[in-house]
Amino acid sequence: MKIPLSITLEDIADGIRRDCHECPVALAMIRAGCAEVQVGPYWMIFTFHGSHKIITPFTLAQFMNAFDARESVSPFQYTLSV
Repeated sequence: MKIPLSITLEDIADGIRRDCHECPVALAMIRAGCAEVQVGPYWMIFTFHGSHKIITPFTLAQFMNAFDARESVSPFQYTLSV
Protein backbone atom coordinates (compact mmCIF):
# COMPACT_ATOMS: atom_id res chain seq x y z
CA MET A 1 0.00 0.00 0.00
CA LYS A 2 1.29 3.47 -0.83
CA ILE A 3 0.48 6.73 0.96
CA PRO A 4 1.31 9.93 -0.95
CA LEU A 5 2.61 12.62 1.39
CA SER A 6 2.98 16.29 0.67
CA ILE A 7 5.01 18.16 3.26
CA THR A 8 3.97 21.76 2.65
CA LEU A 9 5.21 25.19 3.72
CA GLU A 10 2.21 25.29 6.05
CA ASP A 11 3.29 21.98 7.65
CA ILE A 12 6.77 23.41 8.17
CA ALA A 13 5.40 26.65 9.65
CA ASP A 14 2.86 24.88 11.89
CA GLY A 15 5.03 21.90 12.83
CA ILE A 16 6.43 21.58 16.32
CA ARG A 17 10.06 20.57 16.72
CA ARG A 18 10.72 17.29 18.56
CA ASP A 19 6.99 16.49 18.67
CA CYS A 20 6.14 13.05 17.30
CA HIS A 21 2.48 14.00 16.87
CA GLU A 22 2.77 17.48 15.35
CA CYS A 23 6.00 17.67 13.33
CA PRO A 24 5.59 18.50 9.62
CA VAL A 25 5.74 14.82 8.61
CA ALA A 26 3.04 13.90 11.13
CA LEU A 27 0.83 16.76 9.92
CA ALA A 28 1.22 15.61 6.30
CA MET A 29 0.39 12.02 7.29
CA ILE A 30 -2.75 13.13 9.11
CA ARG A 31 -3.85 15.14 6.08
CA ALA A 32 -3.26 12.02 3.91
CA GLY A 33 -5.71 10.05 6.04
CA CYS A 34 -3.51 8.48 8.71
CA ALA A 35 -4.58 8.49 12.36
CA GLU A 36 -2.91 7.85 15.71
CA VAL A 37 0.32 9.16 14.18
CA GLN A 38 3.63 9.01 16.08
CA VAL A 39 6.73 9.62 14.00
CA GLY A 40 10.40 9.88 14.77
CA PRO A 41 13.74 9.36 13.07
CA TYR A 42 13.70 5.62 13.84
CA TRP A 43 10.06 4.43 13.89
CA MET A 44 6.68 5.47 12.52
CA ILE A 45 3.53 4.20 14.21
CA PHE A 46 0.13 5.00 12.69
CA THR A 47 -3.16 3.62 11.47
CA PHE A 48 -4.12 3.63 7.81
CA HIS A 49 -6.41 0.76 6.82
CA GLY A 50 -4.95 -1.10 9.80
CA SER A 51 -2.17 -0.48 12.33
CA HIS A 52 1.41 -0.04 11.16
CA LYS A 53 4.83 0.23 12.81
CA ILE A 54 7.59 0.72 10.28
CA ILE A 55 11.19 1.86 10.19
CA THR A 56 11.27 5.52 9.23
CA PRO A 57 12.48 5.89 5.64
CA PHE A 58 15.86 7.64 5.41
CA THR A 59 14.49 10.64 3.47
CA LEU A 60 11.86 11.35 6.13
CA ALA A 61 14.31 10.78 9.00
CA GLN A 62 16.77 13.20 7.41
CA PHE A 63 14.05 15.83 7.08
CA MET A 64 12.91 15.37 10.70
CA ASN A 65 16.47 15.64 12.03
CA ALA A 66 17.09 18.81 10.01
CA PHE A 67 13.77 20.35 11.11
CA ASP A 68 14.46 19.53 14.76
CA ALA A 69 17.96 21.06 14.46
CA ARG A 70 16.44 24.29 13.05
CA GLU A 71 18.19 23.77 9.73
CA SER A 72 16.60 25.09 6.56
CA VAL A 73 14.06 22.64 5.13
CA SER A 74 11.84 22.82 2.06
CA PRO A 75 8.49 21.35 1.10
CA PHE A 76 8.62 18.03 -0.74
CA GLN A 77 6.58 15.04 -1.89
CA TYR A 78 7.14 11.50 -0.69
CA THR A 79 5.33 8.22 -1.23
CA LEU A 80 5.30 6.13 1.93
CA SER A 81 5.10 2.37 1.31
CA VAL A 82 3.52 0.16 3.96
